[in-house]
Amino acid sequence: MGIETRLRATEGRVAAANGLDVKGRWVDIASPPVRVRLLESGVGDPVSFLNGISAPGIGMAPLAGRLPGRCQLLVDLRLSNPVQRRLSRAEIEQLIQHYREGASINDLAGRRYHLHRTTVIHHLDQAGITRRRVVRKMTNESVALAPPHATSRARRSQSWRASSECINGPWRESSAELDP
Repeated sequence: MGIETRLRATEGRVAAANGLDVKGRWVDIASPPVRVRLLESGVGDPVSFLNGISAPGIGMAPLAGRLPGRCQLLVDLRLSNPVQRRLSRAEIEQLIQHYREGASINDLAGRRYHLHRTTVIHHLDQAGITRRRVVRKMTNESVALAPPHATSRARRSQSWRASSECINGPWRESSAELDP
């Protein structure tokens, strides 16, 4: 029995325990481009249950079961997936131009083109573009090269690190016990 089958069986048991007879279907949303799974139960005026933490929609079943005479719509964000966009040749060329002008891969993927970052990387690689390497390790050189707003954050981080070493150092060797 596969994971999908087990999830559906669990979903059915939770729904039945809360007096719901759910039917699932996929719904495509235009903006942002995403496909969500919708669980529907009942008839009447619709009531939507949408949680903000990407938990399974069936987790709202105990509440939905207390609203008879309504059409309950449980939105399952956990099993949602983005709709894959296909870029035209012109869009790919524009993406490459934006990258050459300094846009980051994350910026192109999320904000401008609504793609996965690996898709952007694929287009850059296919075009033979050498990708910029991002320094993710904090060094004195990277702090010196950082923009002014980031530098104060880096300095605070370095001072906190030094403070924690001063505080934690002697305590590591201590064997003091606390009174009950």
